[in-house]
Amino acid sequence: KFPPFPGRTDLDVFAMLEPAKQVGGDLYDYFLIDRNRLFFVVGDVAGKGVPAALFMAMTTTLFKAQALSAASTDEIMNRVNAELARDNVAEMFVTAFAGILDLRDGRVTYSDGGHEAPFIVRADGGVERLKKKQGMAMGIFDDVEYQADAFSLQPGDALILFTDGVSEATGPDDELYTADRIRSALERTRENPSARFIAEGLADSVRTFVGE
Repeated sequence: KFPPFPGRTDLDVFAMLEPAKQVGGDLYDYFLIDRNRLFFVVGDVAGKGVPAALFMAMTTTLFKAQALSAASTDEIMNRVNAELARDNVAEMFVTAFAGILDLRDGRVTYSDGGHEAPFIVRADGGVERLKKKQGMAMGIFDDVEYQADAFSLQPGDALILFTDGVSEATGPDDELYTADRIRSALERTRENPSARFIAEGLADSVRTFVGE
């Protein structure tokens, strides 16, 4: 349901999920922990089909439960990873990027689990990719210690999170879409920097590249 927070003017959120097959393992979630802090996560389960979808659903549920009780993103990731790795007989894993945006000052604390680094579109139209601390994919080892880091968003900046379904979308000649094309598509968003316009513009660019 978008916009998700119609009574607020201090944030704008939009998301899209288009499985490559009937069911997939990509996930996203976001919610307000309290009035001033927004939790968000994007992830990608290795594999396709029903097993990946079930692992995705479990991952999303764990993130929601832990984000409401843990004090930091690294603690959230540590707890979720330990649960995913326990009794993981299917030997599945998920990459994930989770963060908490403080709406009072724009500070974003985050932890990474081997996921694609997000892009930032600045209010002046500049596009940059986050130089993130790299972490291990989740669900493999239960004793991994995830790290937390931080960056800042200014009023009018946009944070764009995605899975490799975007960067590795394949065109007619088996050419990949790549992060460079993501950057080029995002550079065209300065004419209308709303969250919906950015997301739909990027998705349209991918569809055009993939073709039939």
